[in-house]
Amino acid sequence: MQTRFYIPEDTPTLAYAREYLLRRGMPIVSEGRYASHVLLGMAPKTLPEDIPEDAVVMGGKLQALAGVRKVDFLEDPYFLAENAKITAHCALSELLLRLNSILPECPVLVIGWGRIGKCLAALLKNCGASVTVASRSEANRGLLHALGYQAMDTATLGSNLAGFRAILNTAPELVLDETADTFTRSDCVKLDLASVPGMAHAVSLRGLPGKTAPESAGRLMALTAIRLQGEEGVL
Repeated sequence: MQTRFYIPEDTPTLAYAREYLLRRGMPIVSEGRYASHVLLGMAPKTLPEDIPEDAVVMGGKLQALAGVRKVDFLEDPYFLAENAKITAHCALSELLLRLNSILPECPVLVIGWGRIGKCLAALLKNCGASVTVASRSEANRGLLHALGYQAMDTATLGSNLAGFRAILNTAPELVLDETADTFTRSDCVKLDLASVPGMAHAVSLRGLPGKTAPESAGRLMALTAIRLQGEEGVL
């Protein structure tokens, strides 16, 4: 059966996804009943009406949609890696909006050494920032030193925060509570990228790609949808 995408939601990200799919020659239908694949956004709560029983639902955080054939992008390592890269670029833009300093004069702390932390630290370093990464893992801290970063134990940040002009958290747990304000500079920019708040009195940047780079986010969704056709499952 020919692939026919239906995109019921009208968000900037999905508008760009629709545009990119069309440019790649993928058929887009205007009614769900003609769809072979339904492209949704992140964490949809309900299914569109009138889609065929064998239609494949695609998107992110699809746990609430039971008993349907689906492909969850957040289970795809390539999507996760590219999404982390886009998130890091968006976070850098948000940081620059809030600084009165150029990055080579800006000591930055990145908390967490997951996908986003890795992308963010590399991007900041390439822009000339002095980057320190906090990780609980001794093995990670050893690797960080080998890669040319300063490294700290997340469990012992405390008074060591005083030298940083910016702190960006990527760890999905509470790492710095209100007491951390005692040790940070008054002009320290604190940004929290984690899905679960990890830093008190920080600017939350959750959902960055869709909010600040919908074209890039939409293109990634479209490319992932094209690549993962035929790999659906029933969950």
